[in-house]
Amino acid sequence: MASEKQRPNFTNCDFTQQVTIKVGSEAAPVSVYEDFICYHSKFFRNAFKGPWKEGGEQAITVADTNLNVFSAFVAWLYTGEIPPAFGIDWEADEDIIDSDDLSNDGYDPDKADEEVQELRRTNNRRYNGLLQLYVFGDRYDIPSLRTDVMKAWHRQQDKVLFPAHFGILRDVYALLPKTAVLRKSVAQDLALLWTGHVSKKEVALLRQCPVFAADVALAMAKRLWRVDQRQYSNWQKSRCQFHDHPSDKERMQCEMNKE
Repeated sequence: MASEKQRPNFTNCDFTQQVTIKVGSEAAPVSVYEDFICYHSKFFRNAFKGPWKEGGEQAITVADTNLNVFSAFVAWLYTGEIPPAFGIDWEADEDIIDSDDLSNDGYDPDKADEEVQELRRTNNRRYNGLLQLYVFGDRYDIPSLRTDVMKAWHRQQDKVLFPAHFGILRDVYALLPKTAVLRKSVAQDLALLWTGHVSKKEVALLRQCPVFAADVALAMAKRLWRVDQRQYSNWQKSRCQFHDHPSDKERMQCEMNKE
C-alpha cells in the first residue's frame, strides 16, 4: 500500500481498496482505487479517510461534472497523462468552437478553406475540454491535475499559435476564481498572441466579461513598457497620427520634424 507521501502506482497500490464516485446528474457509479484518488485530492482524502467521510459506505457523489471529464481524470490518475484527444470529439456549443472569432491578420472566414476552419474548431474543442478538466481539478482540490492541464494547454497553444476562442476565454473567467492560474495565463497569452483583428462577435464576448477585457488591457500595457529604447523612439516618431493638423502640409512638416 502506498503511503500518503508516496505517489501510488501499480506496484505499491492496495488493489483491495476501491471507492465509488457517483458522477453527474445521473449519479453514474465509477470505481476508483482509493490510494490514487486520495493521494492526489485533499477533497477525496477527507471524504474517504477524514472526519467527515460519508458513513461506512465508500462512495461519494460529484454531480457538477460529467463522465467525459471524470473518465479523463481517472485516466490521468493511473497514467499521469491527459488523454491527447480529450475534448476533440465532444459536441460543443457553436458559440465556443465557431472559428469565425479566431482570425489572424488577413484571415477571412468566408473564404477560408473548410479544412482550416475544421482545424480551428478541433483546437477549440480541445481547449474547451482542458478547461472543463481544470475546473474539476479546481473544485476538488487536485493541484497536480491543474498543473498538467496548464502544460497541455500551453502545448496546444504552442502548436497552433493562436489563443482559444473568446467564448472559451469568457468561460475561464466565469467558472474559475480570480486566483486560478489559468485565468492569469489566458489574459497574458491573448496579450501576446492577439493579432489586432476584432470581430463583432468578439467585441460582444468581451463586453460580457469586462474583468477579462481589463486584464488583457493591463497585460498589453505591461508589454508596452518593456519595449526597448529604439522601439520607443519609433513610437515617438509616429505620434503625429494623433495630431489634428489643419492641412496635409502641416502634417507632413510635423512628420519631418520627428525624423
